[in-house]
Amino acid sequence: MARRSLIPALLAAFLGVQGCAARCEGPVQPWRFEARTTHGVVRVLPVIVDHAPVDVSDDDYLGAGLTWLGEWLRSEREAEAARIPHALGRALPGALSASLGPAWDGAFLNGRFPTGARTGVKRALLAGDGLDDALEAVVRGQDGSVLVTWVTGLKAHALTDDGFPGDVLDTSVGPVVVDQVEQPFLVEAVVGMALVAPDGEVVLRYTDVFGTVLSARRAPEVAARELAQGLADEVALVWATDPRLEPGAASDQVALLP
Repeated sequence: MARRSLIPALLAAFLGVQGCAARCEGPVQPWRFEARTTHGVVRVLPVIVDHAPVDVSDDDYLGAGLTWLGEWLRSEREAEAARIPHALGRALPGALSASLGPAWDGAFLNGRFPTGARTGVKRALLAGDGLDDALEAVVRGQDGSVLVTWVTGLKAHALTDDGFPGDVLDTSVGPVVVDQVEQPFLVEAVVGMALVAPDGEVVLRYTDVFGTVLSARRAPEVAARELAQGLADEVALVWATDPRLEPGAASDQVALLP
């Protein structure tokens, strides 16, 4: 509730940076948001996954090497970590709905990339340039706005490398107990998303690094939901829902002034 109350205070920021990512000089910003509301259907496209293979060390805290059980458990976690990006893509629409709440009256439905659009976005992400231009193409033939999600970085670190069994480690996502059987992994992902209006305008684009813990008790789907919720909570602060941003709202308010 406290974070949601910040949205009206961001109206000035909306108006101040509107379109800046397209016009301002300098490096491409990891975010862009416009003072424009969206309604109705939002087509959710399959997540774009483009990161280096997850590489986990085969050491332990004492440097003596892993037992066969330790190696097997780490290989299991490594495979589970690779499933997180796709699970995150499936979880994000629900997380956004929860974060936006009744302030937003749209609906998320499945969609497909138009021919060539996925490749164009992937190339732009790799090049670090031209992303907004590539995103304009994703709305071709769609009956509504479009939500695009990508994961361009994924790292997994075995916490049994950092402490004895039973130790409590202070990680970037909170305290975690070291357990040889649980074999907890700290997972960090570079995740981005964009909301593209039916006319091709990139209404919102956002990228950040999010972390979670993967273990025997925290399946990839659970870890992915946590990552998705972290992204959704941040995006909800700049997703335009205020009725004062509707076309004609400003002139209507001025007309009511004495």
